[in-house]
Amino acid sequence: MRLQAIYIALISALSLLTNAALPKPKDVTIGRAEASGSGCSSSSVSLSVSPNRTDLAFTLSQFGVAIGVAKPPTERMKGCTIQVVISYPPGFAISFVNTTYRGKATLPRGATANFTSDLRFLGYGLDMDDGRYSTVSAQVVGGDDGLPEYTTWVIAQETRAGYMCRAPCCGNVTLNIMTRVRLSAALAGVEADLGYHEESPGFLLQLRLGWETC
Repeated sequence: MRLQAIYIALISALSLLTNAALPKPKDVTIGRAEASGSGCSSSSVSLSVSPNRTDLAFTLSQFGVAIGVAKPPTERMKGCTIQVVISYPPGFAISFVNTTYRGKATLPRGATANFTSDLRFLGYGLDMDDGRYSTVSAQVVGGDDGLPEYTTWVIAQETRAGYMCRAPCCGNVTLNIMTRVRLSAALAGVEADLGYHEESPGFLLQLRLGWETC
């Protein structure tokens, strides 16, 4: 949980900055994280929210992928879907701004972790094909020298998507995050893992929301 503690301190400091385009924090309600999938459950995903309701930090403490001689094929690919209900007042629109993933991995030469994450707003007539989504697609690669045991990795990406329609037209919206990680190796017999560090298991997903008056 050390990564989450550091991030909570950071977003608390950032929340002291004033922004006229932000709704009053007391008027924004962010529900608990509901999660399911081969790489998570609701009990294994925790959510921290900055005081200004702009930064969200999800810790997926049981998410891990691994390959090796003794590892079954099911361990090389995992997925997790997280849903959070967000309520906000009239006169504001909401969007994604950026996402950052971070954790620890052991990736010898020839090993690669492929990340795909779809972020969407759902609710009030909006569906999976309405265009209100952003996709993160990236790799963590061992490279020629590989990543030493439990090296910290970071994936950061701008994810700004079209603004959601303003409340109360939409009322509550659901933030839907679908993340998949697949571990592969170009060489036979490679032992690799992501998310199995004893002190910092799983990984941390940091998401910044954008607010705009409308």
